[in-house]
Amino acid sequence: MNPGPAVSVIIPAYNTAGYIDRCLDSVLGQSLRNIEVIVVDDGSTDDTAARIETHAEPRLILLRKANGGPSSAKNLGLDRARGEFVLLLDSDDWLEHTCLEEMVAKATADGLDIVGSDAWYDYPGKPPLHWPSSPPASEWTSRESVLRDVLAMRNASWMATRLYRRALFEEHQLRYDEQIHYSEDRLLDLVLFHHARKVAKLDRAYLHYVQRPGSLTNRKDIDFFSDIAAHDAIVEFMSRHGLVESHRTELDYLEYRTVFISLVRASPEDPRHAGEFAKIATHIAGYADNPLVKSYATSMPARTRWLALVYRIDYRLGCRVRRAIERARSWRSTASRAACHGVRREQRSSSGQTRRESGA
Repeated sequence: MNPGPAVSVIIPAYNTAGYIDRCLDSVLGQSLRNIEVIVVDDGSTDDTAARIETHAEPRLILLRKANGGPSSAKNLGLDRARGEFVLLLDSDDWLEHTCLEEMVAKATADGLDIVGSDAWYDYPGKPPLHWPSSPPASEWTSRESVLRDVLAMRNASWMATRLYRRALFEEHQLRYDEQIHYSEDRLLDLVLFHHARKVAKLDRAYLHYVQRPGSLTNRKDIDFFSDIAAHDAIVEFMSRHGLVESHRTELDYLEYRTVFISLVRASPEDPRHAGEFAKIATHIAGYADNPLVKSYATSMPARTRWLALVYRIDYRLGCRVRRAIERARSWRSTASRAACHGVRREQRSSSGQTRRESGA
């Protein structure tokens, strides 16, 4: 039996001073008291560390490091963890009061290595929106079925909706790939499910996934090539374990979404663009026959769907169209800034005229 805490909650934090208090209040206030909370300040330049220090108590451990990205921060937390189970939580999100108690009870009663749950989307000024981030518990029929759903992105790799037995990390020497800064969770989540012996889900939403400007998942300047690197690592893992052909439909769909569509959205000016496209060029014709691709394509924004079609017909034509779109977007942005500048200048001029007339 593990003599340490029941759960290690690992929280990487970077410049979330306005959110970290609520996050820590929700974790330290859990109905399950036998936990440790490991917060890794990843070189924040705001008051995040100072806010964390105001919550000082024996169960809270604050680690500081130079900025290296969320993967390195989470790895440091995993290295220090002592709990029987692990939950990885972003510092701007928060948990329902009974989250850890109920997930640990489920894992213990059924001998589970992974317990899943659902989430709430928290939008500013709106009531939380319930989001079933994975299929219902009745469809978690086996580790294999869940693995397929993770590959097909039907089961979202939101780590804070999972409780993992820490032994999975240690027995198989699993950590985040620190070279991958986006979609790093999907890769590790998939590997953990592959090694798990028994998994299940609670049809309850515990995670509050806060939507805020500037968060990594809401930024417009995402490095799409990190998404591609995560996909390549997944394919390498599946190949090493002889799982590619038995999961061909799901892997081709994952390639379509995380490689092809990433290239459609990325700038063709990036020197990596042509080379990455060349790697999948012979696969593109087959996308049309993939049932998962067909279903997803109907949900894409019309412009993305149209541009994807152009790229499928001819790569160079797709690049030309993409450059035209970027030029038009740049022109609109410049025109908008000029118009705002003109309005402000007119307002200042009008204000000055009013003051002169008043002085007269």
